[in-house]
Amino acid sequence: MKIKIGFFIFGFLSCLCLLAGTLFVTLIQDKNTPAIGVIEFDMSSNAYQDEDTCPNIAYDALVGTWLGEKEIQETGTIRRWTNTRTADGHYNIKFTSYRDGEVVDERTESGLWSYSGCLYTVIVKKVDSDPVLYQEVYRVHEVTDSMMKYTNFRTANEFKLLKTR
Repeated sequence: MKIKIGFFIFGFLSCLCLLAGTLFVTLIQDKNTPAIGVIEFDMSSNAYQDEDTCPNIAYDALVGTWLGEKEIQETGTIRRWTNTRTADGHYNIKFTSYRDGEVVDERTESGLWSYSGCLYTVIVKKVDSDPVLYQEVYRVHEVTDSMMKYTNFRTANEFKLLKTR
């Protein structure tokens, strides 16, 4: 099941809540206001369907430097990143994209992170040198001393990171 949410210039009130793996959306709009964009949530993703018990880990287990890699089919690139999480709740990520072994893009992201229950949450405050403000929420599936698996609720992208220190 997929849910689409329209964004409106004015005349709206929206509430997006995650509760027990279910997405609840309330959207009130002025019927004369045109939508200017749409976000689609895939409710069949592993983030919503995983009924396993949440990993019982300490917050400090996620502190450190983690490496990830993902093939981006749409662009034909490989994206690698280094995510450094600190005990005070801050994080920095450096993304490097490669095509045919050559660097084609580099980006940085920084902000705040937290973990509670099955939810790993980041509040992105800066992309490259530009100030931004948005939140991403992930369902954590597995964590060991050296590995973390999770799925983004919004995009359904699945990630596996390896801890380096």
